[in-house]
Amino acid sequence: MIKLRLTFGEKTVPGFLTQGNPSQFVELYNLFGFPKQVTFLAPDSIPNDIVTPFEEAFLEKGKQVKSVRVTVPLMANFSDLANFWNQLELRNDFPNQSVVLFGGERLFNAVDYLFGLLKRKPRIFHLPTTLTVQAEIPFLQRSFLFDDAMPNRFKSQNVHREMVWVDVQFLKFLPDAVYRTGLLAVIRLASILDRQLFVFLEEKVPQLLARDPDTLLQILFKIYQIKKNVLFPTEFHQILERFFTEPLIAFCGLLRVHCPEFLPNQLFLRDILWRWHYSLEIGKGDTMDFRRLRALLKSLKFSVRISPEIESCLQMFGNYPGSFFPEEVVLPRAIGKITLQADFDPSLFRQSLKAVELAFGKA
Repeated sequence: MIKLRLTFGEKTVPGFLTQGNPSQFVELYNLFGFPKQVTFLAPDSIPNDIVTPFEEAFLEKGKQVKSVRVTVPLMANFSDLANFWNQLELRNDFPNQSVVLFGGERLFNAVDYLFGLLKRKPRIFHLPTTLTVQAEIPFLQRSFLFDDAMPNRFKSQNVHREMVWVDVQFLKFLPDAVYRTGLLAVIRLASILDRQLFVFLEEKVPQLLARDPDTLLQILFKIYQIKKNVLFPTEFHQILERFFTEPLIAFCGLLRVHCPEFLPNQLFLRDILWRWHYSLEIGKGDTMDFRRLRALLKSLKFSVRISPEIESCLQMFGNYPGSFFPEEVVLPRAIGKITLQADFDPSLFRQSLKAVELAFGKA
């Protein structure tokens, strides 16, 4: 087990990287003197093999355990969050209870936003079960309430966390598409943050495909160390906030309302590649590094092939004002180096998307 110190706003909380030991989590919970009443909150899709060992470990220590399964909204808009709140079945004495969350970005965002509205909050423990959130949770500083029609229009507030428990053994239970979305999130981080991490990914392709827990633990630790090393300058963090996945996931949720077969990894892959193509077109990208990125993606068997129905959805939402067209965008200059590009050109963006299709094939 690796102990971490994670900073969210002005608060520093303990974090732990581990491999499948619920009893250690309970020991730490008791050590910190947290409440006796514990609610385990997880989406319907989370296997019992993940949650049950934690419930049993808490019951053995005499805790009052309640288990709640929920349906997580695809998008964190006002009406869906109101319905979501009614599923939580929480006791009213919030300060005297804990909520242990098992899930991914959508669950964490919904719970963080709702609990952020309370004056007296329960103790919240985050146990991310997807590689995407395990990799990005040190950087996810805010929760979001999104507009239904405009995924880049949102309200936000600081997150509220007591402890983060990152168990790489959870990843063996993920559907392949969800795990591969996480791989793209890791590649996305490596491509803008750290060249050495990218090289490590290139060297560990077989282990990544096999979901090797030791390799995944090393990758996550490297990412968390990178987070410590980029605390300053503040401007860099502001740039990173433009790049991270909350708006991307929300836009994917909006797409899935209209195209149920759409998968997040299809959007993540396009997001990585169009930025490189755009950067190359304006003369800022490194051609050799782009070839290395494409080689890594192909070695991990990623493809942008999609159905005509999903392609029509992408075109429809791509024409929404502001959906993809902010005033400034983060672009890669080389692996581990970025630039903030003003005067974003929507027509060049569309050309970059077409170049992605040509490079990786189209259904």
